[in-house]
Amino acid sequence: MLLDFANDRSDWSDHSYEIDGESRMIESTSNPPDQKRALRPSTILTLVFLVEIVVLWVVQIPDYFRFEYFAFGDQGANLKFHVLMDQGRRPLVDFGYAYGMLSPLMERPWFWLFGKTPAAYFGGGFIATMFMGWGLARFAVAMRVGKIGVAFLIAAMPFTINLPYPMLFAAIEAALITNALAEQAAGRRDHALVLITLAALVKPSMAYCYGFVIISTMLIAERGRPGARFWKSIASAAMIGIGAVAAEVAYFGVYPVLHSFFPTVGAKSYRLNNLGFFHGIGRYFWHPPGARIGYYLGTTAGFWLAATAFFLICAIVSLARTVRPKFAEDPYAHNHEMIVTCAIIHIIFVCLFWPHAWGYAYYYYVLMMGLAAVAPLSRSRGLILALLTPICLLGNYSRTTIILEKYRTTSPRRDVQWLWMAQREYDDWMKARALVRGRYAALLIPQGSLELLFPEFEPTVCSQHDPGWIMPQELERDLRQFNGADFIVRGEKGWAGEFYKHIPEIQTLLDQKYRVLWGGEYAVVLEKIPVKDQTGGAVK
Repeated sequence: MLLDFANDRSDWSDHSYEIDGESRMIESTSNPPDQKRALRPSTILTLVFLVEIVVLWVVQIPDYFRFEYFAFGDQGANLKFHVLMDQGRRPLVDFGYAYGMLSPLMERPWFWLFGKTPAAYFGGGFIATMFMGWGLARFAVAMRVGKIGVAFLIAAMPFTINLPYPMLFAAIEAALITNALAEQAAGRRDHALVLITLAALVKPSMAYCYGFVIISTMLIAERGRPGARFWKSIASAAMIGIGAVAAEVAYFGVYPVLHSFFPTVGAKSYRLNNLGFFHGIGRYFWHPPGARIGYYLGTTAGFWLAATAFFLICAIVSLARTVRPKFAEDPYAHNHEMIVTCAIIHIIFVCLFWPHAWGYAYYYYVLMMGLAAVAPLSRSRGLILALLTPICLLGNYSRTTIILEKYRTTSPRRDVQWLWMAQREYDDWMKARALVRGRYAALLIPQGSLELLFPEFEPTVCSQHDPGWIMPQELERDLRQFNGADFIVRGEKGWAGEFYKHIPEIQTLLDQKYRVLWGGEYAVVLEKIPVKDQTGGAVK
């Protein structure tokens, strides 16, 4: 049976149960095999999770396989990294970059084999999410989440698996942290530390915090007197980390790798773009202008707020349990440890790393896994989680509506690598291509890889036009390219539209040297003003 392999429990009371004939709890860093919990989920449980992930990928194709995501968005920016590398440029030396070097090191052979295409990008993301599903199944077994826990994880999968991931590093980080949580849940903190070390080289932010939590639990388990197992665990993680760093240095060089250890670019971008949960634009997630009760019932916001409140209360109770003298004898000690761990990660994300209004999706899986670990602790907590499950399902309403609307209003276009576009959007970009064909046409886009879709346009020379990201040498290359171009083509909708107005040098150049040749709803073509007519007229 599916639930048998999730270690279902017919009794939700707080009485102890036996493992191998006696109540056990981890009392060391790495633990002998007989003290570690089972971490082999049933084939059926694993398949259920993986099949659900596949279904989510298939049914959401129109939403994540969108033209604008690759033309102007983060997904295209992921490909742009490799375009700039192919031009002989280096991250943090010639163009801005805010993350670790392990992910692009892994991506280079992938895109070399399959090409820098949207399909290759999502192929990599798909593999990472399948590893996430495997980690979720392993976590469910280690936490003995039971019927309610498994049902909740199935219901929460649309939130747990973030489609689309903004860049491959985010999908890889999620896969590593999910499996690190599964390893820690099974008592293999040494394995969890190895995975989180790799995650820190993928994205140097949350992994640092989670790594600190793991080391702290290891020290607590050793009663503050680290022994041989502790140092062996540290040495194993360090050796693997050093090996990965050596590979990064060999490929990217010393300077980019050293600077990638510190998330200073990301912190600067957060500050300049007013990101954050409480005071930044991220507050529009929990309190958008004009929000009514329907917003909280039909979107993920209502469920997220209710689930967070319930989870933090459970985490406080679990934290109180951990300081009891005989905590090691508590049959639910593993669950309490993981609840507190997930709560710490969740709080850190909300307070330090929350970006924009839809940023909740980045570490949603941590909240979902923490809630699942609550299920077997008591009947009352199990019932509350059961009540939250339909609210979780209801939170998919707005997203489902958006996906259905995309099916109705957009379609895949063969000549744009099968990306989905509305008819008017497609017509505008086809006209822009026709107007500049055969001439030197530069692109003015916030980020993305539009030139990979439309070869009529010159390759862009800047990674992102984010005020906290763009480097001075990138801006200089931009200005040189725009000065020499016959035409400049830019997007008109959403974030593709007026971003350049925050960069005075670009705005001034456009005002002085370019005028609108043609403007559509989605694309605008600017032509260079003849020198004798360059009187400084503003570009609309």
